[in-house]
Amino acid sequence: KHKIDFSLRGMPIVGKFVQRDAEMQELEHLLISNITTTSRQKVVVLHGLGGIGKTQLAAEFARKHHPVFSSVFWLDGESEASLKQSFASMTQRLPQDELTTDAVKMLKRSTLDIDVAVQECLRWLSLATNQHWLLIFDNVDRDHYDKDDMQAYHVKKYFPSTDCGSILITSRLASLQSLGTGLRVGTVEMDQARAILENVILERLSGLPLALTQAGSYMQETNVSASTYAKHYDKTWEGLMQKQGNFPLEEYGDRNVLTTWIISYEQVKKQSEKAAWLLKLWGYLDHGELWYELVATATKLSKRTNTPEWLLSVAEHELEYAGAVGLLSRYSLVDRREDSNTHSMHSVLHQRCGRLAEGKEQQYALGRIAVELVALNVPSRDDPEFWRKRRRLLQHAIGVSG
Repeated sequence: KHKIDFSLRGMPIVGKFVQRDAEMQELEHLLISNITTTSRQKVVVLHGLGGIGKTQLAAEFARKHHPVFSSVFWLDGESEASLKQSFASMTQRLPQDELTTDAVKMLKRSTLDIDVAVQECLRWLSLATNQHWLLIFDNVDRDHYDKDDMQAYHVKKYFPSTDCGSILITSRLASLQSLGTGLRVGTVEMDQARAILENVILERLSGLPLALTQAGSYMQETNVSASTYAKHYDKTWEGLMQKQGNFPLEEYGDRNVLTTWIISYEQVKKQSEKAAWLLKLWGYLDHGELWYELVATATKLSKRTNTPEWLLSVAEHELEYAGAVGLLSRYSLVDRREDSNTHSMHSVLHQRCGRLAEGKEQQYALGRIAVELVALNVPSRDDPEFWRKRRRLLQHAIGVSG
């Protein structure tokens, strides 16, 4: 009873898993060592820098141990809106004979009441006979004490009221440890990092998996040696130190990820202006998912919008789009989603894309195009796939309205 087949639905693309035996063993101890002998709710918070591998670790744990749990649900905690949308998607996976009559009726309609869906999920998770589920709240990075952030929220508000089940949270906020047990995810050990890149650049990248992945992809694509890459890295680093105002420090104190990202972006730009422009435009959309049909509607942009030639080219020819996004993927600037033709981007990298536009005029033009693309993709209510299309587009709509 209450058993639901494991699904990758909602789980992000996180790239190749960097082995973390110590953290995985501790996570296994905290969440599954006594799962059959205790019914108390367990809450574990994976915390650390952005790009350090928290989502990777949570995803690998879910893939490895999902048979232990009666059900596993992945929730996008980036904002309160995305979290509620994840709960709405979760509602569709629940056994209908265990839902309330109102919920069953709601699921038959083309639109869902998001708040009702959230409450239905929490009710189902609180059933007395339903005790061995796992909820994963990913990227809960907004501080609910920040009153200026309209999408910040207190994640505990979305915990089931019952004292059972398991909750795993990934966050940059170490303060969330107060909700349960904290497990810090740090930089990888030198021996692990050495399996990704040669020793000559390990110290420069400080063991950050996101930076290591980008550097490794660049070296593979360009066939340069680690020593040559290290020289290029140092030169780019020096240039960044002279232009600190263009890219605020934020959390990457050593600018490792920003440096490797700029190196890869400049190489992509040399190979394809279309791919570089696509990355710029993506900075004004949501990082979670991009697909060809969304971009293809650029052929229908209003006459007031001066549609650039590069955009018309990738919009009119799917092979042009595939070539551009494929190049970005090969340099690890974006990731291809499993079993689909869509791509996603790490949120840390996406922040950088928003700063690629040169001058207010270019910023306005790209922002306007992004708004119109989202508007053109809003499905009509009589569309048989209205719910799926609406859910897919929601984060982009939130992004362009900010």
